[in-house]
Amino acid sequence: MASVIKVGGWQQAQRILRAGPARFRRAVDRAVLQEAQLYKKEIVRGLTSGRPGGKTLEPLSPTTLATRRARGMRGSKPLIARGDLRRSITVVKGPFGGAFVGVLRSARGSDGQSLVNVAAVHELGKTVVVRLTPTSRRFLMMILREAGIEPGGGGGGTGIAVIRIPARPFLRPVFDKLSKGAPARVTRRVALLLAGDFGVV
Repeated sequence: MASVIKVGGWQQAQRILRAGPARFRRAVDRAVLQEAQLYKKEIVRGLTSGRPGGKTLEPLSPTTLATRRARGMRGSKPLIARGDLRRSITVVKGPFGGAFVGVLRSARGSDGQSLVNVAAVHELGKTVVVRLTPTSRRFLMMILREAGIEPGGGGGGTGIAVIRIPARPFLRPVFDKLSKGAPARVTRRVALLLAGDFGVV
């Protein structure tokens, strides 16, 4: 009968194998969260530069700039009049693995407005029809003049205004840009986190 001779650190090997599944799960979770933080960083950078994912956001119209000035806001960059949207970008660990990157439904701007709705409007674009009151009509006329647009007509209008908000995607371009290399980056992070036991760097 042949004998078996064990060579090497078998106790250490048993310890590593017993702890392996939990360590691997923790390493994967950490690697995924690190990837999510990369997405957040790129989204915030894209909002700041006006070029999320390398794609330039459509510039603001003269009437939008005039409205900002009328409301005491400065700056001409799209999507960051007050910086609320940029500050709302967050990373949350998922309950069953994975991670969320974006704007939470609970996020509110400094004026109490739902920022997830603001994000959706800018990501996808929207057309809004507004019925004008005497007050809103005066404000609109002021904005048009401030924007260098001479209001036309002699009071025979329809009493409504159609506002077109163009799509200015700030999430999708970043996801499109980063998603292709995500599996390799996560795999590399997991290997680094496990290096010395299972990892191959």
